[in-house]
Amino acid sequence: GPAVAAAWLPTPGAALTLDAQGALRQFDLPWPSPPANPQPVQQWPPPPWLPGDVAVDLAVDGTVVVVGTRLAGPWRLDLQTGAWSRPELRHDGPVHDLSASGGVLASAGADASIRLWAEGGNWLHTLVGHEAAVQAVVLQTAQPGLGQGAWLASGGADFSVRLWQGAAGGKSSVSLKSFGLGGPPPTDVAWGPAGAGGTPTVWAAGGP
Repeated sequence: GPAVAAAWLPTPGAALTLDAQGALRQFDLPWPSPPANPQPVQQWPPPPWLPGDVAVDLAVDGTVVVVGTRLAGPWRLDLQTGAWSRPELRHDGPVHDLSASGGVLASAGADASIRLWAEGGNWLHTLVGHEAAVQAVVLQTAQPGLGQGAWLASGGADFSVRLWQGAAGGKSSVSLKSFGLGGPPPTDVAWGPAGAGGTPTVWAAGGP
C-alpha cells in the first residue's frame, strides 16, 4: 500500500518507508541522482499486531525501527534480525508521534503522556504534564542516554507546547507557549536555532 511515513537510515542514501499495514521497505536513493522509479532493495513484514490496527509513524535510531500505531503501539523492529517486539509498558491508546536520538525513543500518546524507551525496548520514563493527547514530539540528545544535554519538545491537544530537560532524568518540564482556544492546537514541533546558553528554541505548527 501507499507509504504513511518515511525516514532516512544511517547508511547514506538509504531510506525506509512504512505503509498502513506496518510493512517496511528500504530504498537506495543516492544523492544527487536518485533513480526516477526506485524499487525496494529489502523488505520487512508487518508486526503481528491486533486486527484492525494501522501504522501511523516510524522513527529510526541505528539498526532499530519503532512503529507507532492507533491501537497497540509502539512496536520495535531489529533490522539486523528482523524480529519484532513490543514493550510491556505501553500507551493506553494510539501513538501519535515518535522521535529517536542517542539510543532513546520518545513516543507521544493519546493518553496525554510521553514515554521514553531505551534502544533495547526497556521503559525509561513516563513524562506527564499535558492535559490532553500529545500530538507531536521531537527529541535531541548531546550524548547517548538522557543526560544533561537531552531535550524534548512536545505539542498537545491542550493547546500547549512543552520543553523537557534531561538534567533531571528527563522529568522536568516548562510550558513554553499556550495557544489561544480560538486557534488550532499544535500538530507538529521542530527544533529552531539554539538560544542563549545553548537552550534550544522550538517551532510549533498547528492546523486541522
